[in-house]
Amino acid sequence: MNDRTQQSSTVLQGVVEEVLSALALALGARRAAAFALDEDAATCRAIGAFGLTDEERERVGRGLTIDDTSRPYWTRLVAAAAPLYLAGGDVQAPWRCVGGPVPSHLAAPLVGTDGVLRGAMLLEAPEPGDDGLLLAAKMARVAAIAMEQTHAAEERADELTRNTVLLDIVREVDRQVELPQVLAAICEKTAEAFAARQVTVYLHSRRHRGSLPLADYGTPPQVAMRFAGGRYMKGQVPHEAEVQTGRTVIISRDNSPPEEDVTLLELTEVHTLVFLPLRDEDGTVRGLLSIGFETAPVLKADALRALEMVARHAAMAITRARFLDRTAKAAQFRAGVASLAVELNAATSRSQTLQLLCSRGSALFGVDSAALLVEAGGRLVAAATHGSLDTGDAIEVALDGSDAAIVRAVGTGEVVLENDRPRHDDGALLDRLRSRVVIPLVEADGTTGAIIFGELRPRRLRPWVAEEAPVLGALAVATLRNLELMGQVLDSNQRLGRLSALKDQFLANVSHDLRTPLNVIIGFAQLALEDTFGEPPLELRGILERMLASARQQLTLVQDLLDVSRLELSGLTVKPAPIALAPLFADMEFLVTSLVRHKPVRIVMEAPEQETWVLADPDRIRQILTNLLANAAKFTDAGTITLRAATAADGVRIDVIDSGIGIPTDQLSSIFEPFRQVEGERAALGTGLGLAIAQRLASLMQGTLTVESTLGRGSTFTLTVPLSPVPAETARLDAPSTDERHGGYLHAS
Repeated sequence: MNDRTQQSSTVLQGVVEEVLSALALALGARRAAAFALDEDAATCRAIGAFGLTDEERERVGRGLTIDDTSRPYWTRLVAAAAPLYLAGGDVQAPWRCVGGPVPSHLAAPLVGTDGVLRGAMLLEAPEPGDDGLLLAAKMARVAAIAMEQTHAAEERADELTRNTVLLDIVREVDRQVELPQVLAAICEKTAEAFAARQVTVYLHSRRHRGSLPLADYGTPPQVAMRFAGGRYMKGQVPHEAEVQTGRTVIISRDNSPPEEDVTLLELTEVHTLVFLPLRDEDGTVRGLLSIGFETAPVLKADALRALEMVARHAAMAITRARFLDRTAKAAQFRAGVASLAVELNAATSRSQTLQLLCSRGSALFGVDSAALLVEAGGRLVAAATHGSLDTGDAIEVALDGSDAAIVRAVGTGEVVLENDRPRHDDGALLDRLRSRVVIPLVEADGTTGAIIFGELRPRRLRPWVAEEAPVLGALAVATLRNLELMGQVLDSNQRLGRLSALKDQFLANVSHDLRTPLNVIIGFAQLALEDTFGEPPLELRGILERMLASARQQLTLVQDLLDVSRLELSGLTVKPAPIALAPLFADMEFLVTSLVRHKPVRIVMEAPEQETWVLADPDRIRQILTNLLANAAKFTDAGTITLRAATAADGVRIDVIDSGIGIPTDQLSSIFEPFRQVEGERAALGTGLGLAIAQRLASLMQGTLTVESTLGRGSTFTLTVPLSPVPAETARLDAPSTDERHGGYLHAS
């Protein structure tokens, strides 16, 4: 009973006692009591009393069961539909619960507007006349209406409580927490809303061929132990087969259940059990919701609909958790494949590469065995094995042989997943795997083999494996292709020139293919933002701005990747030439100012006192300074960013100083490595290539790039480049006077 229901019951008791007292005083009654029937007329309870002692009130408050002996009394009241004066000694009267002999009394039935008997008022009084009977009928009518309205208010309060709980459950489903926490909250809220003692969510498990408990609330420990230790072992839930068909099953002691259900109710120590299916939107039953009531519940149609809604939301939570888990596993698997690709690139021999592919691939799938089969002479021959298949024995599979799964995978080019395969301890090695996934190696000109991952134990591979397996298959194909190319390179030194040309052509093609469409996107986005095609809507303008920023970011990433590739292949050259620092500093000041225009950051420019020239590639030194200043702007939220230059014995020293977040000491030695970034919340804001490229470019220009940093106080990146004499044609020009200089920059008079 919720707070609103308790409050309405208290109000009802007060109203009925006032009516009863007024009638008793009017009729000269010595004692009186009002009784209310429950909905199925199986019991009655006192809801008001007059003139009773405390002991008598306590006795009538216990309630009374309406059995075959007392039922005729209530039948007479229903038939009369009016107050009756009954002689004393009638053992059928509910007055007997007061104690002592049943006196002569007036019985006024409480009949609702729907004609249903809701209770009676019994008054120990002299036999009334017609006026007294009329008064009793009217007062009984008032009490009956009060009971009816209270009952309606209770139903509305219960409905409001259920709706509130359903809203809470919807919120729980949408919370970013683990599934057990969500289901535990659903169980608890359901128990509170429906006055249930215990609520349990079961999920159907294919592996166990039954439903397993995922969450529970209220089940006593002794019941849980008895339930699991009895006939209902793991994966066996009563009436599960019926619930799997979509039916709601109710077991109650009041409905003369079969012996097996009686045993179940005694085992769980409840009066009623309700089993509801956990149905997906497509109708698939994922499990069941079990609700136990310690006393007989009132399960009307609206209450059952509310329980079905709870079950539906529990099913939604399970489906959502499965989707998130599937997505997380897929992302983890693909990240593992990407990591494996890096490891394969670092392998130094063919055997090491293929063995690594099998062993690390097995770990990704969570199995212990693997075999890489390549086509040779109409058969598939093992090129590498791992785990239980690595016995030293040759493994061959005929393409027209009896291993249907492998033949089908190679023939159709589709992944084949097998679980619960028959046991063949004396069969071929591949046939002994009880669970396995066969991944065809598909190239442009057809299937060239297969890679098989498996386990000697059954039912280890989930359905998502078949969906993600082609990613690893593509890596295996690429690995075999790369190994073939590497073998050709090692076998024939005469082809090195040709392969080098192919490499250069590949980089050129990649540069063109990746940069050209990005430049087109950037160009059209800029035209659209400049209202060339008409003024775009505000929402579209925001989309265009994000698209333009993303395209520029991707273009920078492509350029960084190409630079890294060229640097690794020694294919990137620099063309040093004399460069004046003053104009370069002016350009850099404009750049960094635009980068921090929305931050409280001050820009300080300190150029050399006299005109200074350096010997460097104009584009590459500009690229280095742009990267250093962009990093300073990215990691500085407030304070200063300084760009200064000073001549030294070994050349010109250019410092980029910021007051940003700084770099931990233990990471200073690794920040110039490709794809390495300082750990922290801003690590995802870049690619980890800029500093690596900048240091390599500085080295190519006979310079250096170093860093000093204090965590929380900022960083200083120092670029040194060779000093260059002022070119002759520049020296002949009239130099500006000292008064026309200010901060290292020329100003018009």
